[in-house]
Amino acid sequence: LQPAEIMSCYAFGTAIEGPFSNLGTVTATPTCGSPISATNPSNYFGGGGSELQLRTLVNFQDIGQPPGPSVPMGSTITWSYVVKNMGQLSLSQLAVGDLNGPLAACPKSTLQPGESVTCTATSTAAACQNTHVGSATARNPSNQEVSAIDASFYTGTFTAKLDIETAVNGNNADAPKGPYIELGSAVNWTYTVTNIGNIQLTNVRVADDLGALVTCPFDTLNAGASMVCKASGIAVSGQFRNIGTAAGDTTCGTQASAQDASHYFGTLPVSIDIQKLTNGQDVAQPSALVIPTGSAVQWTYTVKNTGQAPLTGVVVSDDKGVTVTCPKAELQPAESMTCTGSGTAVSGDYSNIGSVVAQTPYGGTVNDSDTSYYQGVSASIDIETTTNDQEDDSLAGASVVVTQTVKRQYTITNTGPFNLSGLVVTDTSGLTVDCLGQTALAAGASMTCTATGTSTCGNHAGTSTVTASTSTGQSATDSDLNNYTGAETPSVTIVSKVNGDDANTSPGPKLIAGLAWGVTHVVTNNGNIRISSIALTDEKGTTSSCPVAATLDPGQSFTCTGVFTADSGQAHNHGSVTARSTCGTPVSDTDPAYYQGCTFLGNC
Repeated sequence: LQPAEIMSCYAFGTAIEGPFSNLGTVTATPTCGSPISATNPSNYFGGGGSELQLRTLVNFQDIGQPPGPSVPMGSTITWSYVVKNMGQLSLSQLAVGDLNGPLAACPKSTLQPGESVTCTATSTAAACQNTHVGSATARNPSNQEVSAIDASFYTGTFTAKLDIETAVNGNNADAPKGPYIELGSAVNWTYTVTNIGNIQLTNVRVADDLGALVTCPFDTLNAGASMVCKASGIAVSGQFRNIGTAAGDTTCGTQASAQDASHYFGTLPVSIDIQKLTNGQDVAQPSALVIPTGSAVQWTYTVKNTGQAPLTGVVVSDDKGVTVTCPKAELQPAESMTCTGSGTAVSGDYSNIGSVVAQTPYGGTVNDSDTSYYQGVSASIDIETTTNDQEDDSLAGASVVVTQTVKRQYTITNTGPFNLSGLVVTDTSGLTVDCLGQTALAAGASMTCTATGTSTCGNHAGTSTVTASTSTGQSATDSDLNNYTGAETPSVTIVSKVNGDDANTSPGPKLIAGLAWGVTHVVTNNGNIRISSIALTDEKGTTSSCPVAATLDPGQSFTCTGVFTADSGQAHNHGSVTARSTCGTPVSDTDPAYYQGCTFLGNC
């Protein structure tokens, strides 16, 4: 044999029963060197052949070709595998099941020649046409594998179904007329697509028969899932109808579809406007219009058809119950009318809303509202008094010295928003009030009136009152207390002198006893009010012949002189005075007058 050359040799014999092994040996001698050799074993088992038979049944049916039985998708399928040993040798390690799936349950794993066994398994039915290949394997006594396969078929049935709901501007308008949409305004369609079958759908798409561009968020819908697709457009005039169509594909090559129509009616623009005035003014806040409380209020409601279609059944109302009267109930495009209402002004901030509603030719309504305001205010006035530049509201009031002039001032302010006239000021204390002829007072203005009198004793309580009225007859009044007390500080003093000496302390001047000596008493009113009933005395009775004054005004004095006979030793002749004020208050004073009585000047 040349290098790489091959030759085949053959031998023949008769098979014997049971296992047989033989060993083939080859020897050769190279051109140079020692002989070389190689061996290779061979085996066989003498006896009958090994063979398996398999029948695969679907739900106990032996189906050898498609389509097989119809089985609902998702239901349970029972697989039966009938395995038979068709050979002459026993088989072990039997394994049966789906060719590409789990093993089936077999009651035994060894089969004698001619013996059969049925193995079982279950699975869940899938959709569409399905092929199931059963497989069985075992081993003969020589540990050689023996196998068999068998196919079975079934069709998984399913429901492929779609639902679509087409809505226009949120309205599921399956029938005409649908919603009214103003000509030229935006129209928005939604297409709610739902997979109401039990199989997944792919390539799901929605189309509109009038060419609206529909966009969807997904293209696959599992069973029971939904999605909302959208399209938009511009409203056209009159009745409009479009149809949304949804379609989707199954993995089995079939298709599901559904349709739904929607409607709308394109209308001319419709609108209405109302403008509400109070007493002829368009008032945006209460303080912008002040009205006297109790006076008449007139409201006007100007209503205009601001659309392009006629309106009927026009009704105007007021939220505060004002009765509103209108000349008509229909308005053509651009036509206006004025309605009226009235009332009586109430106090405080007030607002009311005028509203209008009208019927359109399309079965709907239009409406508008407007608010107006006023502030109901009462006329008001204030009076403040002072007496002799003092506050006089307290019980005691101002203090005015008795007999002096009482000077009262009345400060009057128009605290309301309206001009006042017919102004009168009175005073219960009896003073005559002088306003210099002024009887009118503008809003926010002030004026001053005066009165005078003479202060008398005691407390004097009084009230000042001002009254006035507006041009509409609304009255304003106010009062203020104006008390005063007639004040006095009565006082009297006496200065007594002996022989010209004001001897207020002992021993005083030296006087010869038994001789007549002079005495002087000076009485003075040092209070702030006249005194009368003056009585002057001294211890020696020298005043009995004095011309005592009947009255003394504040600061006035009189002098009384007399003589007395001096006593011996330390002595005195004190002077005393009593009197009463104009208001009857008693006053008094005493002044000591000391002296020494001597027998002669040398022995004192």
